[in-house]
Amino acid sequence: MTTLIQARVDSKLKEEAENIMGQLGITLNEAIRMFLTQVIIQKGIPFKPTLRIEPIYEPNEKLQQIIADVEAKKNLTHYKNTDEMWSDLGL
Repeated sequence: MTTLIQARVDSKLKEEAENIMGQLGITLNEAIRMFLTQVIIQKGIPFKPTLRIEPIYEPNEKLQQIIADVEAKKNLTHYKNTDEMWSDLGL
């Protein structure tokens, strides 16, 4: 048995979502069914609602220093090949 769900959304939002879903090879109806299925599986919204605008990942202090060094082209290590690099990294 199926049931009808109606929701009012901005026409541009619907159009953009349908375009993306089409590129994924699914309809908007299928996407909504997938979302509702995940709500059941996850026992909640299947993503973390947030008010954050900035990127979710924030590099720690060490990584921030490494990024600054790379951008300034200082404290860099040069390798002849990737094997040498992996060996130096102990991997």
